[in-house]
Amino acid sequence: MPTEADVRAALELEGLRPLGAIACGDDESGIVFVTLAIVRDADNKQQPSNSSLRSASARLKARGLNVEFLLRYEHAEEIEPALRATLLHGHIDHIRNAFVSLSSDEARVWVEPKRALSIEELHQIKHRAKTFLALFDIRLTEVLLTSEELLPSRFAMLTAIRQLAPADISDLALALTRRSLPVPSIDWLVRRLDSMRKSGDIVRLANGKYVLTRYALYRLGTAKNKMSPDVARLLALARRGS
Repeated sequence: MPTEADVRAALELEGLRPLGAIACGDDESGIVFVTLAIVRDADNKQQPSNSSLRSASARLKARGLNVEFLLRYEHAEEIEPALRATLLHGHIDHIRNAFVSLSSDEARVWVEPKRALSIEELHQIKHRAKTFLALFDIRLTEVLLTSEELLPSRFAMLTAIRQLAPADISDLALALTRRSLPVPSIDWLVRRLDSMRKSGDIVRLANGKYVLTRYALYRLGTAKNKMSPDVARLLALARRGS
C-alpha cells in the first residue's frame, strides 16, 4: 500500500491538489480515495473535467496507484451536483444521471442507468455514494434505480400542475408526494419540467411558476362529473386557502 506522501507526490505531478486527508479503502483492493475540489468556469463547465480526471486515473494506475476521486464543490449546499459528478466520473458507462433526496443527516440516492446493472456494479455505485456522503456526515439509506421505481408520469405531473396553476415547484413536489409518487429531488423535477416546457406542454411564468399550455389542456380534456379536473382544481385551491 502506497503512503500518503507517495500519493500526494503523484497527484502533484498531475496538477491535482487533494482536499484534506487521503483515505484508504475498507477492503484489500488497495483503493485510495482522494477528495478534489471542483468548480464551474465561465462557460459553466466542470473543472477539472471528468475526462481529464479519467485520464489522470489511468496514468496513476500505470504507476501502481489505484486512486478513486471524490469530487466536492466548494459549497456544501451543492451536495447533489457534487455527488452526481462523482458518480458519473466513476460510472460513466453505467449511468447517465443521479439525484439525491436529503432528509436531515440521511440521503436517498436515485440513479438513472444506461442499461441493466449487475449486482457488483450496483454495489460499487453504492460504495462510492456512501463514501462521498460520509464527507458531510450524511448516511446513505438506499440507492434506487429510476427504471424500477414508480416515478411521476407526464400525465400525473400535468394533472397536478392543472390543479395547482400557477404551480410553484415546491407545491408541485408536495402534491406528487402526497399521491405516493416519489420525487427524487427538486433538481430532478426541474429537469422534467424543462423537458415538458420544451415539448410545448407547459409554460414557465416570469415568477417561476408553471401553467399548462392550451395544447396540453386540450389533450387532458375535461369531464362533467365529480371527477372533473375543474372540481379538483377548486378543491386544491380551497386547501391552499386561495
